[in-house]
Amino acid sequence: MMTPGTAAVLSMVLGVSLLPTGATAIEKAGTFQGEGVDFAVTYWAGGVGHSAERETAEESRDYSVRILFATPERAFLANVGLTVTDAEGRDVFRILGAGPVILLGLPKGAYAFEGSYHGAAHRYPRVLVDPAQRRDVVFVFPE
Repeated sequence: MMTPGTAAVLSMVLGVSLLPTGATAIEKAGTFQGEGVDFAVTYWAGGVGHSAERETAEESRDYSVRILFATPERAFLANVGLTVTDAEGRDVFRILGAGPVILLGLPKGAYAFEGSYHGAAHRYPRVLVDPAQRRDVVFVFPE
């Protein structure tokens, strides 16, 4: 179940209050090294439970990008896919079956973000990332 602190984070980003949801997620963490890319991306992906919220709040300080997945009805989504490409079109990060929160440690640069959920895809073609100021990216998909 979504906790008030997690709802507040998404509420600030989406500008609306969020409803609790039964979305469950599996926590994943590690590094991803894209082919032909000279850096590895550290990441954390997980859910909205009490322990996940606490970990997300603590961990998010160490990441340059926070990605959130939700529905138009303001509920969290899990089991999403995400691909991040650099300016040269190389995959710098890719994950399936994650969400509703993904934290990425990307170096400074311009990236394209593409999220997918149940066959639908949304793309942000140019997101500027600077580790000195965390960037929020929100994907909204119909459930």
